[in-house]
Amino acid sequence: MSAQADSLTLVTHNAYWFQGAPSVWGEEHVCAHAAVVQALAALYRDLDPDVICLQEVPSAEVCIALRVQLGMEGAFFPGGQRTDYGGALLWKGRSARVENLTYTAVGQGRIFERICLKLDTSIGARRLSIVNVHLSSNRYAPAHRGEPVRLAELAALFAADPMPDIVAGDFNAVPDSAVYADMVERGFVDCGRHCSTHGRASDKRVDYIWVRADSGLSVSEYEVVEDERFFYDADADVYLSDHHPLCARLQL
Repeated sequence: MSAQADSLTLVTHNAYWFQGAPSVWGEEHVCAHAAVVQALAALYRDLDPDVICLQEVPSAEVCIALRVQLGMEGAFFPGGQRTDYGGALLWKGRSARVENLTYTAVGQGRIFERICLKLDTSIGARRLSIVNVHLSSNRYAPAHRGEPVRLAELAALFAADPMPDIVAGDFNAVPDSAVYADMVERGFVDCGRHCSTHGRASDKRVDYIWVRADSGLSVSEYEVVEDERFFYDADADVYLSDHHPLCARLQL
């Protein structure tokens, strides 16, 4: 996917702390492995993105390494209530401003459990607002039921920024969830809704690139990366993450 003046290639990926899946450390750690960082950087470079939205980034050092290897600008922020769940935005070829919305009030004294990051940039001569979000999972939710938390986080996102053009990331919500329905009701289109492959059963996917229907953007290409580029060690069935990267070419 090559860049054009009136297009933007966007990648979103939950990188599982850049440790491989199963973790090449031997057990789950919130710690990047240098070989996985290098391999994921090569994968991202092959996709040739203008913007990358990353979830589960363990440190600013990983963001810096990616910036150097990819020749992109970037910003890292730790998670909100769960600081280990950091996130990053990377971009190239255009001016941009980053705003951290993670500390927006979600309700009952809460902030975002993980991250909510906003990138203001442009496509052609048009200003463009992109939100990178990682919504709460069931892992830490009361009775392991996180849907009310996720809905509250979505409400907080749109209270802070009512009209983003793109919302991308790990929503921890499948297509038949209330969270998915909420995005549709807010006027957003799921870029991957017609894609035949999603790295998991299509009704179990939780990662999305959403485009506001009246934004003037259309999707000319969409890819779920699940080929040999996604393997860390094919013989040992070790992957580069427990989530597949999504890549969309958006046309103005």
